Amino acid sequence: MPADFLNTPAKDTTRALRPQRWMAWLALTLGSCLSLLGWHVSKDNAANLTQARFEARSDEVHATIEARLTAYAQVLRGGQTYIGATGHPDRAGLARLHETLRISDNYPGMTGVVYIRYFKHAERIGVEKTIRKDEPDFSIRPAGTRNEYAVVTAVEPHTSTNLPVIGSDSWAHPTRRATLVAARDSGDNRITPKLNLVIDDPASPQPAFLMYQAVYRNGSIPITTEGRRAALLGYIAAGFRIDALMLGMLGKVPSDVALRVHDAAEAGAGTLFHASHPDFDFQQSRYHRTRALEIGGRTWRIDYAALPAFDAETGGQLASGRLLAGGALVSLLLFVIVWSLATTRARAETMARRMTRSLREGETKLRALFEQAPIGVWLLDRDGKLLDCNEKFAEYAGTPRNQIVGRSILAEADDTSLNEAIRRAIAGETVQLESPYRFANSSHVPTFSWHFQPVELDGDLAFVLCFVEDISARKVAEAHIEDLAHHDTLTGLANRALLKDRLQQAISAATRRKTQIAILFIDLDFFKLVNDTVGHSAGDTLLIEMAGRLRHCVRESDTLARIGGDEFVILLTNIRDMQDCIRVAEKSIAAISQPLQIDSHTFNITGSIGIAIWPDDGKDSETLTRNADVAMYHAKKSGRNNYQFFTADMNARALEQAAMERSLREALALDQFCLHFQAQVNGENGSIVGAETLLRWQHPELGLLLPGKFIEIAEGRGLIAPMGRWVLRAACCQMQNWRQAGWPELRVAVNISPIQFRKNHLLTDIADALRESGLPPSLLALEITEGAVMEDVAHASHLLQQIRQLGVTVEIDDFGTGHSSLAYLKQLPIQRLKIDRSFVRDVPGDPDDTAIVEAIISLAGSLKLEIIAEGVETDAQRQFLLAHGCVAMQGYHFSRPLPADEFGALLREAGKTNAIAQKTGV
Repeated sequence: MPADFLNTPAKDTTRALRPQRWMAWLALTLGSCLSLLGWHVSKDNAANLTQARFEARSDEVHATIEARLTAYAQVLRGGQTYIGATGHPDRAGLARLHETLRISDNYPGMTGVVYIRYFKHAERIGVEKTIRKDEPDFSIRPAGTRNEYAVVTAVEPHTSTNLPVIGSDSWAHPTRRATLVAARDSGDNRITPKLNLVIDDPASPQPAFLMYQAVYRNGSIPITTEGRRAALLGYIAAGFRIDALMLGMLGKVPSDVALRVHDAAEAGAGTLFHASHPDFDFQQSRYHRTRALEIGGRTWRIDYAALPAFDAETGGQLASGRLLAGGALVSLLLFVIVWSLATTRARAETMARRMTRSLREGETKLRALFEQAPIGVWLLDRDGKLLDCNEKFAEYAGTPRNQIVGRSILAEADDTSLNEAIRRAIAGETVQLESPYRFANSSHVPTFSWHFQPVELDGDLAFVLCFVEDISARKVAEAHIEDLAHHDTLTGLANRALLKDRLQQAISAATRRKTQIAILFIDLDFFKLVNDTVGHSAGDTLLIEMAGRLRHCVRESDTLARIGGDEFVILLTNIRDMQDCIRVAEKSIAAISQPLQIDSHTFNITGSIGIAIWPDDGKDSETLTRNADVAMYHAKKSGRNNYQFFTADMNARALEQAAMERSLREALALDQFCLHFQAQVNGENGSIVGAETLLRWQHPELGLLLPGKFIEIAEGRGLIAPMGRWVLRAACCQMQNWRQAGWPELRVAVNISPIQFRKNHLLTDIADALRESGLPPSLLALEITEGAVMEDVAHASHLLQQIRQLGVTVEIDDFGTGHSSLAYLKQLPIQRLKIDRSFVRDVPGDPDDTAIVEAIISLAGSLKLEIIAEGVETDAQRQFLLAHGCVAMQGYHFSRPLPADEFGALLREAGKTNAIAQKTGV
């Protein structure tokens, strides 16, 4: 009994505790489950927040890159409009565009802006001549002959770092050519794949790309692809080093997000363009994404990845771990239910506080954006009343905010276009417009850009969000660019584009009124001499002065334009007869010919004027201008400082000369020129001591032409310099070939024209010819006319000294026909005088010529100069020259000019007999 008594309470207690134990186990189990669930939810929330923040950060970086590249493209479009309207820019023109757009200040990251000129092979020589006015050392690279070229002719900034890019032919590089073709055909900007810039060191390449914008004639983009190809002038382009560009756009490399840029839609070998953290493994990052960027016809793949520092800022994983540990601890202490209820309530309160704080922060940010926006922001209700506005809008309105809120914009706006835009926005339409508007309390009328965006809530209009920006400054800048596109920046006169427009308008008006108009084409005589002797600055001053003088010679209704270089055009409207043209022409000639003082120099410039009258001399603007140009050239040939009216005969001659010019350009391109050589001999023993090089043209239809048939046209059309360069190289190569064949070493004489002598690159041409041929400098002699030397003695002396330093012989050709000063002659670094054939022809019979020849020979002896006579045709002339000390001679008495193969045969024959067979007469 006692035992039973004792045992019963123990069993009852155990039985009573069993449910509690199960409750404890149940509580522990439930607590653990709830703890695990809380940990999982907390971890997911933290991951979602981190993912959202990472995407926002990468979107911010992506938008920055896209906005900056779009801005660069817009700069090139502005340059496209300017250059298309003004024509190919020279160095000064590109510098003005660079300064106007303030590219260095407003668009960091560009290595420079270049102009790329497009041309065919037939235009190459003319383009090289034009560019060498600004860049004397200009040459096209890579060398060689191609059908098409796209050559960099100007660069800004014009620094020593950027200069190597001048002359680079982008068309010769397949990758760049493909991008150029795409830019030309599309009319939009295009960028290249990854490449190395010309100015960078190949040993340490930096990834880079180029952005091209095609430029078309007249500044507009043709509608069709064929039209764009036909109207192509060239390209404005900019280069970017991708690493420097990214650093400039994003500041310091982000400490929390890494990015990689691939120059392809899909990453692959060789596509990596830029990496902010080269050693970072993107696949190891918890958060990473890829976005595509379409720019300039290419797709860039940009990979973003969160760095460890980014994930550490969130701290979500640590909070989740603490939650799990706390739940487990509470579960073990059997307070899981109470704790769970308490923590659930705490989480709810925390979430509520966070949501409240998030809403407040969002409202604060939105309010800050609203208040601090640099443009006017305002809200309208469905009745057109102002709900709210920022300070910028109040500033535009000239009224405090508290006085403008609540007023009806529709009632106060007197601009019908603005009222209509507001009504359309209230009706649910997004509206944009630009218009001038004067607020009631404002004293001026700026131009505004308006944007109205309706905002709906549950399908109904909540309000209209409105943006307004003062774009007056931008409009002024656009007007300035428009002015640059239609006016000459140096003189302020109308340029070629504006002249063409006004001429077309004048022709239309004259057609309706049955009146006449006239074109006066003015060219300044010897203007190039001013540039070459005093410098381009003095030349610019002269052009500005001449523009001012010519303004006083025309009426307000007439147009005065400068169309390039020293060429001016006057458009006369409503003329009654030829006397109206004559009066303006005579006034212009008189104004131009007045002496002009620039610094210490006095210039007496004259002008040649060609006149063409519509409709007799041309039905359209192009024909009329061209015929006035033809008449101007006739005025120059008639002695300059006069005017000439266009006639049909002039047109025929002009067409003939134009055909000859085209043929000459083809001859240069197709290598139709050849050299003949005339022997220079020792008059005593008949041995050949040298040869003079003479140019011939093997015309495919007219046969062999002497220089008298084409030299004048070559000089007038700027072809004499490339022809002279060809003669130099061909003569040196031929003489070197004879040397290598084992024939006697002879000195070859090459004539240098006065125009070629004035060119800055003559010294380079001589050095190139010697280097390419391998001919020793001592075997080359340059024959320079007396007149060319005396034109500018100081320049001639300096240049001849440089030529002598190369080891080349300098000879005065046609000596005695000019007006040499003996004092100057003594100072010139020359080695030989050539007696002109006009003095040799009548010796020894003519006493005057005999005396002149004797004096020249005596002068040469006194100055210790070599002497040679040309035009020796008789034995009597030979004996006379020998008797007076002139041993070197050339002429038909010894040999006529011979083609290279025949002259080679003559050398072989002379080598056998040690003398050339002399004729007994001619």
